[in-house]
Amino acid sequence: MGYLQSHFVWFRLSNLSILFLLSFAWRLTIESFCDGHPYPSKSQTPTVSPAEPGDYPLYSAVVNRQAGAIAAPAIAAIHQVGREAAARSAATNAANDAQHAGYWASQNSKARNNQGFSNYLLDQTVIQDNNKNTHGTAWNTTANALVEANPNRFQYVDTPNYWKGVDY
Repeated sequence: MGYLQSHFVWFRLSNLSILFLLSFAWRLTIESFCDGHPYPSKSQTPTVSPAEPGDYPLYSAVVNRQAGAIAAPAIAAIHQVGREAAARSAATNAANDAQHAGYWASQNSKARNNQGFSNYLLDQTVIQDNNKNTHGTAWNTTANALVEANPNRFQYVDTPNYWKGVDY
């Protein structure tokens, strides 16, 4: 969640910065048109107002070039902030993953040992069928009979070799 949130914040900041810089560039461009370089207008008014969009021609190439030059350092800084946030998030996620892996390994070990103890209390044994490569839990008398009758096919499974989801 922190990773996704940091991207939303980055996106919002980058959009706000770009809009601010473009409006700033627009004002600079309009002021440069009026500062000693009069252009003919329909109303012959010496001032420029954004409320009169048709009075002066819009030179989009000039505006875009000026806006890009003004905005480039801010955009680069915003991208750097985003890269740093992503690196911090990745480091935090890696540390969390390592901690969780240790926790789940401990939980699996406990569950496996608990099942082994439960089998002991219930007089049961886990055996492996080597022909079908399967495990199964049987009463001790049944397990002993199977292993003694066909030791190449059936064998006892020790607790550390239990399969998760099958034996525990």
